[in-house]
Amino acid sequence: MCRNLCFPVLMPHNFAQRSLYDVFETVYHERVIKSRRVLMAQTANVEFANLFGVHRGSPVLYVENVVMDQNDRPIDLSKEYLDGVTQKFEFEVVNQ
Repeated sequence: MCRNLCFPVLMPHNFAQRSLYDVFETVYHERVIKSRRVLMAQTANVEFANLFGVHRGSPVLYVENVVMDQNDRPIDLSKEYLDGVTQKFEFEVVNQ
């Protein structure tokens, strides 16, 4: 775990032209090896409903993604909430 910033100079990069993972690999020599994404169906509580302008009890999806480097260390964590009514997910699993 990084006590200081692991990637201190991310802001100068133009992520419209270059991916975050490309910067990880070329600038910091951290290769993305795997990612684990968890999706959980939930309902909007009062606080969430007020914040996002949905009805209390509306379906929402909580998505958490952890990306690991070549040393099995987490280098990217994202947490997001998605509208549970209009989302579509498609998964493909390949055995290599």
